Amino acid sequence: MPEPRVGWYRPDDTRHVRGASPNPELMEGLRAITGLSSTVSDTLDHLGYRLAVPAAALAPVGKAARSGVVIGRVMTLRYLPLRETPGLSDKAGRLAHGTVFDMAVPGDVLVISAPPEMAVSVLGGNALAAAKAAGLAGVIVDGYIRDVDELDEVGLPVWASAITPVTGRGRLEAVEINGPVLVGSVHVIAGDVAIADRSGISFVPAEVFEGLAKGLLGRP
Repeated sequence: MPEPRVGWYRPDDTRHVRGASPNPELMEGLRAITGLSSTVSDTLDHLGYRLAVPAAALAPVGKAARSGVVIGRVMTLRYLPLRETPGLSDKAGRLAHGTVFDMAVPGDVLVISAPPEMAVSVLGGNALAAAKAAGLAGVIVDGYIRDVDELDEVGLPVWASAITPVTGRGRLEAVEINGPVLVGSVHVIAGDVAIADRSGISFVPAEVFEGLAKGLLGRP
């Protein structure tokens, strides 16, 4: 019998993202705007949304995140501490990034929420390579990652709150996929549009993205 794969745990509370991916033409137009996450944050303020997270809280890690803009539909993954120590039969642990990758549409952005007091990783080198192969545009982690020396080789834009060598396997449990998550004190919903650059990340509600983008681009 083959060994179970790490990262393919499927929590009971798993759902697909509602709605289509954002208009690719609008996303491409937005990428040309200098200081995009800041501009979007200001626009969201005027619309009554407080959905921006500064780079001081979630920093770009690696060359790919520091050299451009990532825009994509949000998928979410929420972790909590394990309630019990797993037995030897639970060799794969209860990480679920692979499950999300299997559900993703190319261009999606994975947003992971993990307990901030636990200095354990939710994403390492193998997971980063799998995310890239699945076509994700980037990963945003309110929590710890590891294997950052492999980031530049993979070429995937990543934002994270901290770095650690310690694995989350056997310490964390995925409890929900594509439910609401808390990211840097911001309430993020699957289907939001993440706009991330060196200044930070702005999360745009799906229902206002097209109007916001057309307004910034001067289109009717």
